[in-house]
Amino acid sequence: MDFWFLKLDPRFSLLMSNEKVVARQEFLATLDQFPHRLPVVVYALDGLSADADILIWRLSPDLEDFHTMSTRLRRSGFGRYLLPTRSFTGTVPASEYPFEPQRKGAKESGPIGNKRFLLVAPVTAADAEALRAGAPAEEGRLHVLDGRGLDETPWLAAYETDDPTAFARLLTRFAPDAKAPTTVCVRKDAPDLIESAG
Repeated sequence: MDFWFLKLDPRFSLLMSNEKVVARQEFLATLDQFPHRLPVVVYALDGLSADADILIWRLSPDLEDFHTMSTRLRRSGFGRYLLPTRSFTGTVPASEYPFEPQRKGAKESGPIGNKRFLLVAPVTAADAEALRAGAPAEEGRLHVLDGRGLDETPWLAAYETDDPTAFARLLTRFAPDAKAPTTVCVRKDAPDLIESAG
């Protein structure tokens, strides 16, 4: 599982209108090559984070997929103006994320990205274990990434929910000593998000 945070370069706003349209179309066409092969969800952070505007959340059984996708997106139109600010990569239990590539254009719900909000926070190993053991399923879905050996952040908790205050309640109950900052993300359809950027 991978969380890729991106900031839009202000120079994108200086492009002519037709250049922006072409750049967005090229980026979306490239992005559209992937979701049927691996689950991909995009989130808006504009106004919620100072260091990122977009989050691309990905899941794959093959680490190389993240590299391939990132390379292609960064070379495509709008992607040339997206500056990576941080990323988190880690493993999750394969049994909890059945990987079944979907046909192109499929609208079925996937194993990730089925709620309005995503809250992401680095946690300690003890907090990750406590959250895993106690998180109730009725308010949202908890994803715990084990980044040991793959990322400088060893543990990451990501919580999908329709109630943005639910994660705070979860932390208060099961990880009261957690001090890491939480990043709040709002789910968007990729075309809407990219069209509204810049």
